[in-house]
Amino acid sequence: MSKLDEYLKKPVSDLVADSFRQISVEEKERHNIYSLLLMSMVAFCWNSNKRGVSDELKPVPNKDYGNNPLLSKIGKLVARGKYLKGDYLGHNIAAFAVDRDGYIIDFDFNHNEIFNSSIQHAEARLLNRVFSLNQINDSWNVGAPQDSPSSYGQLLQGVTIYTSLESCAQCSGIMTLGNAKEVIYLQEDPGQYKIGNIMFRLTESTDPKKKALAPRPIPASLFDFKYYSLLSEKFEAYKNDFKNFSITSFLCTEQAFFVFIDAESELSNLELSFPDWKPKYLADDEARLSNNAVLEECLGFYRYFTEKGRRGTPH
Repeated sequence: MSKLDEYLKKPVSDLVADSFRQISVEEKERHNIYSLLLMSMVAFCWNSNKRGVSDELKPVPNKDYGNNPLLSKIGKLVARGKYLKGDYLGHNIAAFAVDRDGYIIDFDFNHNEIFNSSIQHAEARLLNRVFSLNQINDSWNVGAPQDSPSSYGQLLQGVTIYTSLESCAQCSGIMTLGNAKEVIYLQEDPGQYKIGNIMFRLTESTDPKKKALAPRPIPASLFDFKYYSLLSEKFEAYKNDFKNFSITSFLCTEQAFFVFIDAESELSNLELSFPDWKPKYLADDEARLSNNAVLEECLGFYRYFTEKGRRGTPH
């Protein structure tokens, strides 16, 4: 019996339910570090003027997200939000890939506006870059261990994708084709109808030793990431204020921006409870980064990102 046949006999709630995975407190700390880095990157490249700079200066609130006070307040804020006063380059959504040893492979942002295309999502762009980097065996971190290029069909085996917003059908499909291990998302997107969960459930193997073809979607709530619930609460309040809401409009607001800024502040002052812990996927785990090494990797990547990484370019 196929998985589809199996779920046809079950309620839809079983198909869309989150896939539970036991996560230790040590691993939760590890996911927390990467998640704080991702939110810090989004905060640094924040766009607030979704409908253009001139639209923000109009006295009548925009029907999508209202007058955004960020532009008038930017001088009083910490020096963040690199694109607050510039042209809108894309939605405030980012993603990066981490290999099984804990090294960050690369990142990308949503660039729908730059390319006038609704398919230029952060995860899709990221995966395209990772496949390209595999052909030249390159890395942002020249000191990281370099393996020989692998088959494109197995390129993402063992790779975890971190994304600031739950993935759509396009991006879930691309991650499935690349055989990604799992995708961690920091905010739920109700407009995606749990498509990642559906793909994971329908491609699960009956053999417990084999992974599903689709990556396992893991909401950040499963590792107690406090900003997941904060973003959910503020989005719910935003929806009550604006009938013609969209999550990308919410991700232009002051309320959302300050959540990301708080995460950035936490990363820079983070103290670890389990600095020496590292995952043991195989018997030989010498190459795996400890949680402390992951924090150093993330802080180093953030410095690289703020100095060299740019939106809308090959960076």
